[in-house]
Parts: sequence; C-alpha cells; structure tokens
Amino acid sequence: MSAQTISLTTGTNALFQVWGTAFVSALTAAGWVQTTDTGQVDTTTMVLPGANLYAGYQIWKMGDALQGASPFFIRLDFGSGATNACAAIKVQLGTATNGAGVLTGVLSLVNAFVSASATPVANCYFSGSTSRFCFALWPAGANCAFICCIERDKDATGNDTAEGAHIFGYKGSVFSQYIPKAPGPAATTETKLCALISGQISQASGGVIGLGLVRPASGPLRFPSRSLLVCSRGDFADQIVGSYTVYGASHYYIALTYTVWASFVGNNSAAATLMLFE
Repeated sequence: MSAQTISLTTGTNALFQVWGTAFVSALTAAGWVQTTDTGQVDTTTMVLPGANLYAGYQIWKMGDALQGASPFFIRLDFGSGATNACAAIKVQLGTATNGAGVLTGVLSLVNAFVSASATPVANCYFSGSTSRFCFALWPAGANCAFICCIERDKDATGNDTAEGAHIFGYKGSVFSQYIPKAPGPAATTETKLCALISGQISQASGGVIGLGLVRPASGPLRFPSRSLLVCSRGDFADQIVGSYTVYGASHYYIALTYTVWASFVGNNSAAATLMLFE
C-alpha cells in the first residue's frame, strides 16, 4: 500500500512525470509486470500534452500464478484534462494484447478519469497485490475525486479464481464491469455497485457498524470482491484507516467518504466506500 501527496496541477513536464510515475511505482510494488508491447511511454521523460490529449500509454499484466491460465492486462493512458494543468488517465482491462499497445480478447469499456479542476497538492492512495490494483486520486476534490479497483474473481472462501476479473469505481458516476476469461463475452456495465446496506443515514447499532460487500455481476452475482466495501458516509471519518473482517480475515481499509461521492448503491443517498489499503 502507499499514500502519496501528488500535485493535481500537472502544468509542467516535471509535475506530469511525477504524477505518471506514481502509477508505475505502485504497480511495480504490487508485483504487476510491464509488458514488452512496442511504443510504450517512459513516465520519467514523457512530455505534457495539451488539454484533453494523451502523452502515451503503458500496458501491465497481473503477476500472480493464475496469469498463465487466465491472463489479464491493463492499459493506462496518461494525459491532460480540461486544461493541461489538470490530470487525466484512461484505464482498460483485457485478456490479451497484440504486442503493439492494443488490448484484445475480452475487453472492458475504456474508463477515462478526467479532472475538471486543478489544486496544489492532495493525497492519492494506491493499493495492490499481484492480482489486484486500486487507486484513489485526490479523494477530497470536488471535480477530481476518482476511484478505480481491478481484482480477480473470488471463490466462496475469498481465494482468487481463474474465471475472470472485475473493474469498478467512480469517475463522476459509478461503474462496475465483470470481465470473464476468454472467450467471454464481457458482462454489461453496471451503474451502481451491487451491495446491500440500508437506506438509513447510519448503519451503526449496538456497537456494530454495518458494511456492504460488493458483488460483481456476470449476469448472476459473483462472490464478493475484497477491494471495496460500501458504507454510510456519516459512520466513518474521511481518509482514516481501520481494520474490518472480510472472508473471515482482518484487512485494512481507508475510508473515502467526502461528500463529493455519488450514491454507490440505489437505496442510500449518503453511501460511500472503503478501499482495501494493504
């Protein structure tokens, strides 16, 4: 896990390079492997593009033991938002690559995280393992708060399976999509997280706080993912780390509860999320 204070004002080459390299550092630390696809950008030397343009891409693959039988890749495109002082990144999940920068096989939609404003500096959070990668960018920014998590499918005990992977998050609105291993097809994108909490402002009672497990939808619901939990916003202080039990084991999560977040589920207008942070 890592917490980095990164400038959202990417208006110089140096700031833009620091921002892009944060992703590279986090993926490397998590055990993902950059592919040998041709044409990939070096984030330490890439040049800041103009507004709503991208400087280049990188492709990374999961580094776990299932990658051989059930390969998954992500493509990241580093760019600018409303002005070149604002950051933007595009993320796509797929089951193969053509070796020249194009994801192939079973594909998710391309999810673009595009900032509409710039602030001096703010916390960004990265978390991952060889089969999972999450980031939360500037989570207290009104026009730039983004979450994205990619994670392998789970079995009933919470172990990874080779059946597929899930990409979900928030980019001004909620998205969730399950990508099975080839030959697919990809599941329809959901616009809410499939999780169960009540419609009450607080999920607390008797010293216990209720949390909603997020279930990917491939048509039928899959077993819960571990990367995100759904909560009521008022039950947690923003950007505070706590320990919660999932699949019978304790894990650390960071609360992302700033009021910018839209409703993550359909029955609670003040829902927020906790992101796995380990």
